[in-house]
Amino acid sequence: MSEGWKGIKGVPLRALLDWYMCSDPWPGGDQDAITAWLDKVCKMRGYKDLIEAYHFYQRRKLEKRK
Repeated sequence: MSEGWKGIKGVPLRALLDWYMCSDPWPGGDQDAITAWLDKVCKMRGYKDLIEAYHFYQRRKLEKRK
């Protein structure tokens, strides 16, 4: 993985997670490659996987609205 992806966090990571989770059905292409890549990015940020990261950011977004 490119060194540049180690710095992805916050709003850009949340946008990628939102894009991934809202793309159902998947719009085509290689979903397995995207899943593996996004999982790896999330693990580098300390999450178990992309699902855990997605739910973390969703909770955070809801807490900010209160």
